[in-house]
Amino acid sequence: MKDIKAFFFDIDGTLCDRSNRISFSTQKALKSLKQKEYLLFLSSGRPMRSMKLFFDENDLDFDGYIYLNGQCGSYQGKDVRNVYLPEDEVRNALGFILEHRIQTNIHVDKETVTALDGDEHRVYQIPLCDFSKLNYSHIHQISVMLPEGEMLEEVKKIMKSCEVTRWSRDGVDIILAGSGKIEGMKAILDSCGLSFQQVISFGDSENDVEMLKLSKVGIAMGNAMEVCKIASDYVTDDMYHDGIFNALKHFGFLE
Repeated sequence: MKDIKAFFFDIDGTLCDRSNRISFSTQKALKSLKQKEYLLFLSSGRPMRSMKLFFDENDLDFDGYIYLNGQCGSYQGKDVRNVYLPEDEVRNALGFILEHRIQTNIHVDKETVTALDGDEHRVYQIPLCDFSKLNYSHIHQISVMLPEGEMLEEVKKIMKSCEVTRWSRDGVDIILAGSGKIEGMKAILDSCGLSFQQVISFGDSENDVEMLKLSKVGIAMGNAMEVCKIASDYVTDDMYHDGIFNALKHFGFLE
């Protein structure tokens, strides 16, 4: 494992649960990697607003960020990626979403606004959307609370240039087709002169599958979706039982 230079971590279900707090063992593991001068990156479907809340609360330092499922990315404080959804499809989809009262977040110009509110949004104090001021041509991602079913299939038909990636039983993110986390990883790795063969990644959800497949070592959490475990090289313990720490110890990065 001497060729490994960087680690990519999903947040929710990997580093922490919805409490936004990580375990002592995970915090210790991340700080140990940093002391050994490995590059550390977050790779999440979250917007930057809630990612910042996460690393500020946990007193952590990362070299770069992939957020909104790879639609945006930064390395050492500089943007390396920005991708937007097709404006006409966005307008049609939001019309359908509002008509059917679907709980929705819209991620525009790296900020997040709520089209229809739900209790969980109040955690991050996300403002309600003023559609008269919405820049439809600068929307990175739409996040909707929809289980599998006819309603989701209708949204997919409207947003034909896009793909849907699931992060929970009821939650999905809509992004431009072929532009997921893996494209954000490519942009960051190009910026720092590294390849996938120098990376270890950790994840738990459908939107982590390609990241785990292409990394030198892809590690799925014990609590990961089955599709994620199948795509990985190694399945560690779950996030509640020191999964990050134990995997890094297993591969010789921690004592």
